[in-house]
Order: sequence, then structure tokens, then C-alpha cells
Amino acid sequence: MGSALETYFKDYKGAVLNYREFLKFNRDPVRRYEILKKVAKIEFDDLRDYDAALISYETLLKEFPETPEKDFLSFREAQALFFLNDFKLSRQKFQQLVETYPKSQWVARSRFEVGNTYFMEGNYSIATEALKQVLRMHSKSPFAIEAQFLMGQCFEGQMQYEEALRMYEGLQGRYSPSEVLSKRIEKVKQKQKKS
Repeated sequence: MGSALETYFKDYKGAVLNYREFLKFNRDPVRRYEILKKVAKIEFDDLRDYDAALISYETLLKEFPETPEKDFLSFREAQALFFLNDFKLSRQKFQQLVETYPKSQWVARSRFEVGNTYFMEGNYSIATEALKQVLRMHSKSPFAIEAQFLMGQCFEGQMQYEEALRMYEGLQGRYSPSEVLSKRIEKVKQKQKKS
């Protein structure tokens, strides 16, 4: 029933309630894992209920500590904390993922998110240092481009307009959407004239 509510009717709340009811009575670990994962995904992606998603991801990690998807579940847990504006704990979870799963596909993005948490707190110089790690260690990753853009914003936040402009201009032809980059470059040039 939960699957039909989710797929055909887009009744995500109804689907979650139905899946949770199923989980009360089902102890098959394989089925339980798959349903809990569906619930967490719906709460995170469709309902954007990050408090509920956080609990679901924590439950998955607690009940299934040996899952091969532990890095992904840990990543989603850190993301949920980020969206709940708990930047300090989110950063700790992202850093823990990098240290625990150094070969994970989520490492480059987690390193980027560490810098992003500092940026969100207004700690621009620390954010810049964290983002430099992304450029240094993951230069071929799409997150290197995002890191360079965010570094430009960090320099702007510190009124280091020449550095910000250097970051943005270095992204020309590589950053999308290009209109956003063009607007940032224009704003920095205007700020430079005023300072």
C-alpha cells in the first residue's frame, strides 16, 4: 500500500505512515532495511522533513551497522543536520565520514560541505582553508568548481575583492549557470570601484 501511495498518488505522508505501520510487525532484516531506507528517502527528498529523516538515518545506522551503504547513510545524516542549521554537528559528521571512509564516493562532497558549514556560520577564512582541500585533493571533481565559487564568496565576505574576482574569473567557461557567475563578477567589480 505504501508503494502505491508513494508512486501513483504522490501521497508521501500517507506512504510513510503505511511503511511505518508495516515496520511495527515485520522483523525480516532485509525487508526492514529496504523499507526504512524508503522512509528516510521520502522524508528527506519529498517531504523535506529533516528532523524525521535524521531519526530515520540514525535508526538505519544503529540497526544495520554493517551495511555497505554506511557512508551514504552517514552522508545523508550530515546533510539533514545541515538543513536543520546545526552546522557544527553537521561539520563533525562530514569530517567523520571523510576520516572513516577515505575511499568513499562521498568524500569530495563531504569536504566541500565542511567548508560550506564554515561559510554558513560566517567563518570565511576557515571556510577558505577547508575549500582549498577540495581543490587540492579533488581537482577533477565537480565539487572543485563549487569550492572555487564558494571561495570567491568567502573572499567577498572578507572584502578581498581582488581575490574574489580572481576566483570567479578562473571559473569562466566552467561554471554553470554562467549567468550567475557573470552577475557575481559584475557585483565584485562594482564593489571594487566603491572601495
